[in-house]
Amino acid sequence: IGATLAAIVAAVVSMALGSYLSTRTEVRYYQAQVHREKREMDDMPEEELAEMRHIYRGYGFSEEETEIFLSRFEQDHDLWLNLMLRDELGIIPESFESPVKNAALMALAVLSGSIPPLLPNIILSVPMAAFVWVIWLSALTAFVLGALTGQSTGETWWKSGLSFLAVSSIAAVIGMGAGHFITPLLGVG
Repeated sequence: IGATLAAIVAAVVSMALGSYLSTRTEVRYYQAQVHREKREMDDMPEEELAEMRHIYRGYGFSEEETEIFLSRFEQDHDLWLNLMLRDELGIIPESFESPVKNAALMALAVLSGSIPPLLPNIILSVPMAAFVWVIWLSALTAFVLGALTGQSTGETWWKSGLSFLAVSSIAAVIGMGAGHFITPLLGVG
């Protein structure tokens, strides 16, 4: 049980840190794009206005409508920047995710998925009986987590549950296979 708890802690920490780093990197990349766009607006306003003219003409606005937009942009640089980010780069600064929040959610998700399969090892003293329950509880937990994810994303709950179960099963088979082949190489087990 000690090794299992250590593996759970390692999984929670590594997944949380991975989520944190991934989100932080994405946010920093987007922030760099925001700064680049601000600099271009300051250094090359005519080129940036030409880009916006092209974008809005592509949306089907008339020349007159486009020029009304552009004159408004020249008066309100915050509006201009936000529209440049959205329409040229597809970036909406208000939607930047929090690295800390994403890390906490990931840690909670990994922990939630790890606890149910651990319970048979704590309760049952016969390893093979515990293993069977671990497999069933792992599958059930994966399906339920997938179904809950499906409900929050608008997918069909049972399809999302099965999809999550399939991906989790593949990961488990790869992990067990790696353990099966690595253990003899290390001379343990």
